[in-house]
Amino acid sequence: SFVPTNYTYTFALDAWATSGRHDAGERALALLSKMESLHAATKDVVDANNEFSSPNIRAISSALNSITKSNDKGMGKIADQLMRRILQLYQKGDRSSLPNARTYTSVLGAIVRSNEREGSFQALTLLHDIQNVIDQDDNPEIALNAIAYNCVLHGLAKQGAVEEAQTLFAEMKKRYQQGFTSEKPDVITYSTMIEVFINSNRTDAGSQAVHLLDEIEHEYANGGRQDKSLRPDTHFYNSVLRAWANSNEDVDAAEKAHRVLQRMEMSMAGDEGVKPDLISYTTVCHAYATSDRKDAGERAEAILHQVEKVADSGILSFPDSYLYSAVMLAYVRSRTVGSREKAEQLFNHMQQLYKAGREEAKPNTRILNLLISGWATSGNRNKVEKASETLEQMKAMHKTGNEDVRPDTYSYNWVILAAARSTTRNLQEKRRHFDIALQSFRVLHNSNSEGDNGGKDSCDIRRHLLPNPFTYVYFIQACRHLLPKGEDQDKLISKAFELARRNGMVNKKVFMGVHKAVPSETKTALLEEGIDLDEANLSKGRFPDIPESWTCQVNR
Repeated sequence: SFVPTNYTYTFALDAWATSGRHDAGERALALLSKMESLHAATKDVVDANNEFSSPNIRAISSALNSITKSNDKGMGKIADQLMRRILQLYQKGDRSSLPNARTYTSVLGAIVRSNEREGSFQALTLLHDIQNVIDQDDNPEIALNAIAYNCVLHGLAKQGAVEEAQTLFAEMKKRYQQGFTSEKPDVITYSTMIEVFINSNRTDAGSQAVHLLDEIEHEYANGGRQDKSLRPDTHFYNSVLRAWANSNEDVDAAEKAHRVLQRMEMSMAGDEGVKPDLISYTTVCHAYATSDRKDAGERAEAILHQVEKVADSGILSFPDSYLYSAVMLAYVRSRTVGSREKAEQLFNHMQQLYKAGREEAKPNTRILNLLISGWATSGNRNKVEKASETLEQMKAMHKTGNEDVRPDTYSYNWVILAAARSTTRNLQEKRRHFDIALQSFRVLHNSNSEGDNGGKDSCDIRRHLLPNPFTYVYFIQACRHLLPKGEDQDKLISKAFELARRNGMVNKKVFMGVHKAVPSETKTALLEEGIDLDEANLSKGRFPDIPESWTCQVNR
């Protein structure tokens, strides 16, 4: 009769490794367990020929090939354990298959993926244990490489673990100088280190990124620009730009990002590999948008028009919606007089380009929402009318077939906020502004009081609309600011709060914003439901315990 041997099981493990099956890892583990059981059952037999040996490096490596491809996060810990078994077997003289950089990388990657926090540090510990084995055996076939290090650094970058990443980076450079040539840091190593600083939220992320850029360019130049693994490319430069864009190191962060962009433009004359792309220009415009520069909008728009001009010559792609959005954001966030009007001019410019055939400049929901939010947060006395007109324009564009400008919850919320921040003292204007807020509020609650005939198009819009906590915060603010104190105001605030409760939308801002505005009968009803309305606690911003049903949709 047929008796399976170690080779039989190893071949079966190989088959699972190449099967592509989602359960290949589990199947491979089951086979390893079976091999262990057979070994335990036969190890004491007198006839050594009948003994079934325990899994060797060859068998475990094949099983690891299946396990590391699994999406099951629990496999990371198992991969760690099996890798350590391989290292132990190697130290005991097992040469059935040699552990190598490919195995290390797949195992380290599985560990990092298995646990967003602990997995990265677990992988770092295993990497050091692999180093120790390599250091004890002068065998280049089991050496680590930069890919394995980069895998661990990538995990540390996700955690923003600066200290651990810097230490590992320094180890790589030191070991390379000691003769471990395969462990030489490459452009991905440097790029990942920039990600470490970005994700750490350190204030010096920008300057640290530039330091790494200077260092790799120095290394690349020292090697006669022959080692392409050290050649900084567009992606690398974009990481540096992003570090400055996310940095609050100094007020000139945007300007310094712009200088890096200009450095790319100068370098591309001799190296097409560092040619700026739309991501490069968008990132710098976003850096201006998040800066406090008074001329942020103008600087960002100058970059935009530069790209438009270069694109016309065919050297670069034409600006897309992300670049236009970044420039729009720069104007919307600006406190400079006239910045919203310039944002509106930019939108009109986009429309003209789109009508002329530039599909890339097609307006979308984000662009229109930025414009509405700009009016809502401006000091313009006509902000309510401008926000409302922009929303109406948005709805009209959607009805003509432009699916990219479908109004969403934010569109209506911004209009409600614009009304809540109305600066008029005229009672008639106040009432008109409140009616605008009420109309948007009703649309978000599927009312047909939108001023349309309830046709197919309007219904299609509303199917995609749902209120969120800000809907209630802004509407209650509008009630308090625009309506005279009295029965009508009390009734509407109470109704809004009741809707927020019913829809599970009561977060801290909703509750704290409403508790001073609701009439006494509503407060009495809350007290009867056991809600703590102690003024001393509420005045300190302490959120009382409220029913889960009131908050169940807050994070939807």
